[in-house]
Amino acid sequence: MMIATTQYQMFSEELFHRMEIDGFKRRSKAITQKKLGKQSQQLLLYINKLKGADTIRQTYIIRQSFPEIDNVIYYLENEYFSSQWSTGRVWLCTLMPVIAKTSGLPNAVAPNGYTHYLNDDIDIFQLVGEVYDNITKYAYPFLEEYNSPQAILAGLEEQHPELKTWAVQGSDLFRLACYLFFHQKEKALAFCEQRMKTAECDERVRTSITQEIFDRANKLEWSSNGRLLVPPKPTNIRVRS
Repeated sequence: MMIATTQYQMFSEELFHRMEIDGFKRRSKAITQKKLGKQSQQLLLYINKLKGADTIRQTYIIRQSFPEIDNVIYYLENEYFSSQWSTGRVWLCTLMPVIAKTSGLPNAVAPNGYTHYLNDDIDIFQLVGEVYDNITKYAYPFLEEYNSPQAILAGLEEQHPELKTWAVQGSDLFRLACYLFFHQKEKALAFCEQRMKTAECDERVRTSITQEIFDRANKLEWSSNGRLLVPPKPTNIRVRS
């Protein structure tokens, strides 16, 4: 496994170095991040070590974090997460038309998507060039188009396929949090009721919204200057990492 690990480290260092010109800064061996105010964009190298072989399987995840929306989601769920979590993510392969077409957009995942096997047979620098080209060609336009909660919310409402599996905690919960954050409480509560009723009537429909979440949403209020008043995180709350 030593050769594969060395190859992975070389790949990570070279790719993240190239992405520095685009504003990304390395956070760890697996993550590089670009900060945009309170928001952030990340590339995650998702790896698996193959049992019995000196090989690492690697694929690529694009992640986004919107802390102000996350705070609403955490309140609604009454559960909190560490900063390692993201608001949403997509596999790079689902943004690549040829792979997405053969893998079943938008549900392509690592083994069936854009995956590489790192061992002593692979040319790391050639692979870095290929992956970086695909990031600039497919991931960057995605991040530019969906660069805010408003843009993602509009895409979810219009059922853009590349966003179907985007929200980590479920697209319904993300939409609800956005409606509340953007002062649309009536629309938020109506959306809750509609999704719960649809799920109750059709077993094929799944929603992350529950009656408890609806009740918590209904309690939220806004300050005189229009700021959503989300209760602070309890000091003794369990935090998932």
